[in-house]
Amino acid sequence: GNLLKMQAERAQVQEWLEETKSDLVEMSFQNLVAKVEAERREQERLSEVKKKEREATQTVNQLQAELLREQADHEKETKLANQEIKDLKEELQRNKTISDIEFKFEEKKLRAREQALQ
Repeated sequence: GNLLKMQAERAQVQEWLEETKSDLVEMSFQNLVAKVEAERREQERLSEVKKKEREATQTVNQLQAELLREQADHEKETKLANQEIKDLKEELQRNKTISDIEFKFEEKKLRAREQALQ
């Protein structure tokens, strides 16, 4: 892998040197200028790609952090809601028990009055 890449780069440099030699002989540097310009554009493109990649990574990290906060908030709200439901059920049960006791007491009072009247 690495050897092939080095060989390809070496061949590219040799080709550029041959073209530059021809340019020097012809007193024309259009090939060299074109290659430098093409390389500059490629570097700019790579810089832009890297910048966009950094921005995308930053956005992903922000979204992941936001998701974790949302999940934590949801879990907290669910726990609070479940606790409130539990508390209300307990209060309802207490109220039912108190109502039953009061009802039985009133019923016994009423029977006692009825027996007293007889």
